[in-house]
Amino acid sequence: MTTLINSQQEQFTKQVEIDGVPCKMTVTIRFDDRCGNGHNTFSITADIRGRGIDWGGCLHDEIREHFPEFAHLIRWHLVSTDGPLHYIANTTYLASDRDHWGLKAGEVQKIKTRDGLYLWEPKVLDGQCNMHSIVGMRDIKALERPANDGDITYIPRCRVGEGKTPDIDAARSAANWPDATLEQLQSKEALTARLDGLLEEFREVVESAGFVW
Repeated sequence: MTTLINSQQEQFTKQVEIDGVPCKMTVTIRFDDRCGNGHNTFSITADIRGRGIDWGGCLHDEIREHFPEFAHLIRWHLVSTDGPLHYIANTTYLASDRDHWGLKAGEVQKIKTRDGLYLWEPKVLDGQCNMHSIVGMRDIKALERPANDGDITYIPRCRVGEGKTPDIDAARSAANWPDATLEQLQSKEALTARLDGLLEEFREVVESAGFVW
């Protein structure tokens, strides 16, 4: 059972030195539903203020250096009671060799509009059997190829996939699974199967930090 909490945070402040400049550094650790999205989320951030220095946000390297007692909490940043942020989608995308269109390098995909129709580009065939675009004529939206209109034929507009290289380090971070193999990170089944155990570990960390689950 999870209790939604509007505000639950702890702050820790000390004097530090950044590039020779004396600064005040405050670490804020929260576990609550401050965003009102229906689940409690853990975060650890910091602010550093000094002459010429006004930093804030996910200063995790600085937290590790100046507040090493909180270093073990950083891996849980933006994990909620539902799991890591966009757990399955982020992990499998980062671990895959497909681009943001879902295409591998060289794969061809017909372009669809938001209403589920394909885009068809009007072309005209010249005497050497080469296709040319027609200036001033718009694409036609249709599920099936439009019928030829005299010398005009319609060719589907397509995108060619660029693909990408799997980023195993980023995928491990997104899944909160430091020793996962690439195959595990690509498997929705493997990710789903370990989620309950991950959340049990997360709960122990949250409660040991003094927060109400």
